[in-house]
Amino acid sequence: MAPHPVKGGVTVRPMKRGDVPAAYETAALAFANGSEEARVSDRSPAEVASYRARYHHLIENDPDGSWVAESEGRVIGVALSLRREGLWGLSLLTVDAAHRGRGVGKRLLEHALAYAEGCRARITVSSTHPTAMRRYATAGLRLRPTLKADGAVRRKSLPAPLQGVREGDEGDLDLAAEVDRRVRGAAHGPDLAFMLRTGRLLVCDLPSGRGYAVMQDGLLALLAATEAAVATRLLWACLAEGKEEGMEVRWIGADQAWAIPVVLSAGLDLSPAGPVCVSGEMGPLSPYIPSGVFL
Repeated sequence: MAPHPVKGGVTVRPMKRGDVPAAYETAALAFANGSEEARVSDRSPAEVASYRARYHHLIENDPDGSWVAESEGRVIGVALSLRREGLWGLSLLTVDAAHRGRGVGKRLLEHALAYAEGCRARITVSSTHPTAMRRYATAGLRLRPTLKADGAVRRKSLPAPLQGVREGDEGDLDLAAEVDRRVRGAAHGPDLAFMLRTGRLLVCDLPSGRGYAVMQDGLLALLAATEAAVATRLLWACLAEGKEEGMEVRWIGADQAWAIPVVLSAGLDLSPAGPVCVSGEMGPLSPYIPSGVFL
C-alpha cells in the first residue's frame, strides 16, 4: 500500500517489523512525563523486549491494522489495531509531542478505523487526556467513564484460600474463549495465548459460572467471567497473588460494581481513570476488566 502524505511533510504508511524499535521509543516517550520519563528510560532489557514483542505480535496478526507516521525518515506516530471474530480494537494510538496538533493522530486513527470495516463492534480504552477522549467520541465511540484502584493490598483483609480458583494453562484457552464470547462477543484468540507466554492464568470453573484472569508482572492484566460471584473470587485471588509493594486495577466502569467492594476491602484507593470507548453490537462487557493492550 502506498504511503499517504499528511501536511507538514509527514507520511502515514503501513508499519513494518523494522519499525518496531523506533515505534516503541516514540510511544514510550509520548506516554512519559516528568518522573515517568526517567522510569521509562530505566526499563530493563527484558521489559523493553516485552513491549516490543507486543508490537511484533500485532504486526504479524494484523498487518492491515498497523500504521506509523513518519517525518524526515523518523517515526513520529503509531497506531496499532486488531480484529477478532468481528470485534475491532484499537491497541495503541500515540504521536510524538513535537508533532501534536497537526492532524497526525487524526490520520493515524482514520487508517486504523478503516481496518474496522465489516466489524460489528469497536472498542478501545482512553487516557484522561481531553484530546484523546474528543478524538474517540468524534469517531462515533461511546465513552464509558471508569475508575482505577491502586495501593498496597491490606493483607489481613484477604479471604481464606478461595475454592474453585486454580492455576490455568493453555488447556484452558477454550474455556476462556467461551467466556469471552459471552462477555465481549468475541474471543481474544491469539492475543490470550501471547499473554500467557509471560503471564499467569487463573481459572474459576464452578457449576454456577466460569471465568479467568491473566496476571502479568504481578498485576492484573485481564479478567472476564460469566457471573459476578466468579469475577469476585478471581479478583481476590489476583490481589492475593499480586505485587507486595502495590497493586493496580484499571477500567472499573459503572457496570463493574462487583469489583468496588473488593478493592475497597483490600485497602486500595479509587481515583478517576480514562473511559472505555465502545460502539456497535457486543456482549454485556460485564463482569469484565479489559486489557489495556488487547482489550
